[in-house]
Amino acid sequence: MAFLTLDASAIKSVEKEGGSSYVTTSGIYDLTLKHAIVAGTNGGATGINYLFNNCNSYGNYILGKDGKSLFSRDVLLSLTAILGLTELADPEATQVQFKSKTEEHPCLPDLEGIEVKAWISFEYSTYNGEIKEKVSVKRFYNAATGATGSETLAGEGFGVTLEKDKAYADTVKYKDGLDAEQVKAWKASNNPNSAPKGNAAAAAGFGGTPVVTPFPTGPQND
Repeated sequence: MAFLTLDASAIKSVEKEGGSSYVTTSGIYDLTLKHAIVAGTNGGATGINYLFNNCNSYGNYILGKDGKSLFSRDVLLSLTAILGLTELADPEATQVQFKSKTEEHPCLPDLEGIEVKAWISFEYSTYNGEIKEKVSVKRFYNAATGATGSETLAGEGFGVTLEKDKAYADTVKYKDGLDAEQVKAWKASNNPNSAPKGNAAAAAGFGGTPVVTPFPTGPQND
């Protein structure tokens, strides 16, 4: 049984080290998808942690705790189309290499070592009085042609959506009355080599350590 079946501007801040890109803010990036780790929550939601080269992993819920599909499932479906696949095989136990250790995680075997363009979105909000950083993948594009999943299926219009997305892909979202200066101060008060207290998308990893980060705290159907 397949895990999933396919039914149907600007980069503001990128640091380079050893040829790899370090994602620190919203934008569209050229990345290598190393692994797609399937993760569940105690509440029953299902998510995917996209582990990129020398970057944080970015967790997207694809199914809410009620079992209903979420927008991020469409992101995964689109990636499936971009790769020319009609389904993704079930996750397999995979040895995932981190900076100082190797851990076994259930990963989607079809999504290993894939070159992609990815729109990474940063969003800041508060939860229980603490600032939370949510980092998610909004869209994938073919690494060579810039085509989205729908453009790939249509066989035309490659890169049209990408060019439109570039106009606002670098937007960082601030909610609950937060602003850029508050978030900047919050980040400065934390050790850049470890996860800030209460930060759901840990900052660790920007210095070269891929980190599997937890999914955002709070409602799982948002």
